[in-house]
Parts: sequence; C-alpha cells; structure tokens
Amino acid sequence: MVLWEGLKLVIILTLGQTFHGKRLAKLGIHALTLVAVMATINFNNRLARTRGDQVVSAIKEYKARHDRYPDALQGLVPDFLPSVPKAKYALAFNEFYYRYSPGELLRFGCFVWPPFAWSFYDFERNRWRSVG
Repeated sequence: MVLWEGLKLVIILTLGQTFHGKRLAKLGIHALTLVAVMATINFNNRLARTRGDQVVSAIKEYKARHDRYPDALQGLVPDFLPSVPKAKYALAFNEFYYRYSPGELLRFGCFVWPPFAWSFYDFERNRWRSVG
C-alpha cells in the first residue's frame, strides 16, 4: 500500500514538471528508485520467510523421524527437501544460517537487513523472531 502511494507520488511529480522541471524530474527518478529498492527488499524478505517455513517444516520432520536435529541443512536432502533453497535473490547474504550441536541452542535464520538485522526461527516457541 505504501509502495503504491509512493509510486503515485513519483508519477505525479514526474509528469507535473511545471515548477523547476529538471530538479523535479531528478527527484522523481530518485523517488522511483527508492520505491523499487524497497519493493525488492520486501519481496526478498517475504520469499525468505516462505522458503524458511519450508525448511523449518523439513527440520521438524527430520527431528520427528530421527529423534535429533540434522547436523547441517544438507542432511535434509533428498528425503525432506529436494535441495537446500537459497533464502533470497541476492548476491550476498542469500543463504540460510544453520547451526546445531547437541546440547546447544538450535539456530536457523537469515539476514533481513544485512549486516544489521536478521530473522531466525525459535524452535522452542515455534515462531519467527527478529534481532537488530
């Protein structure tokens, strides 16, 4: 909704170039770029959550069958997942983070706003949480 309103504002600003035409056009281009970047980040984070939910389900199924968590995400292939998915479409910070050792807290998640914030699944509470 916010993205759509921002896009409408950019169109109005870009088409109505009566006041300081070139500056207004540049502002419109910058605003449109910002809207596109934010939409891409939002899409990628939703994609990571959807794919993350699939991996979480596979981890839970693995635990139910073997009475322990897998040592690595690759241990879910091919019985529980056809392959380990990338978290999102990006050149960096595009993979899920997984760490488990018996007696330690299971960690599974991905970066949301690298390198400042990341989302992880809390297996004790059965829900996603964010840090950062």
